[in-house]
Amino acid sequence: MPQSAIILQELQELNSSLTPHAPVGYQVPESYFEGLATQILQRIRAMEAATPDEELAHLSPLLAGISRQSPYTVPADYFTSLDPSIAFYEDMSAQKELEQVSPLLGGLGKQHPFTVPEGYFEKPLLPVIEEQKEAPVVRMAPRKWFKYAIAASITAIVALGTVLLLNQQSTPGVNKQPYAWVEKNMKKVSTEDISKFVDLADDATPDIAKTSTQTDIKNLLKNVSDKEIQDFLKDVPADETDEDDIFLN
Repeated sequence: MPQSAIILQELQELNSSLTPHAPVGYQVPESYFEGLATQILQRIRAMEAATPDEELAHLSPLLAGISRQSPYTVPADYFTSLDPSIAFYEDMSAQKELEQVSPLLGGLGKQHPFTVPEGYFEKPLLPVIEEQKEAPVVRMAPRKWFKYAIAASITAIVALGTVLLLNQQSTPGVNKQPYAWVEKNMKKVSTEDISKFVDLADDATPDIAKTSTQTDIKNLLKNVSDKEIQDFLKDVPADETDEDDIFLN
């Protein structure tokens, strides 16, 4: 049993708080160290080699066994059969060579195809904006009619409110002025309906002959209570907003 395993077993038996070392996460291949000594010796011998061939033989026997002859070859007498004009081009200028290879390109001039008019850069590129004169500010006179219109509007509102208030105060109410209210609305009730109502209201009152519209209403309603008058007028339609009626005095 390895020594580390024995120590670990003893710690577990003693219930020690010491934790064992975690296993190493890196491993080497099998037989890794078997050829290590041989490789170290080869490196030492290569360092002590006298010639490059001997050093290469120690470092890489495969490369040392490869022939040094170039794998690319040319046929025999290849350069002796070349065209003599090749040597002529060596002394030729670029312009003449271009004329020989491509007469079209050789005939083109080297002048730039784009030109600008004469004196183009002497003129300013951007137009100069002339300073514009500011227009005089004309003050407009205040409109006096606007003030008059406001004053007239206020006056009209006050007058309308006053008229409405006076009409409201002049119109008699049922509770405040019952007799005036009755007189106003009795004009729209027929004489026949008034006679029937008076006959039913007070049995002790002697029969009253049919009256005309000129009969004094106050005398007819003298013995009739306000409650009975109001109940009667509720059954008879009457327009309370008729402001053109003339109250009876």
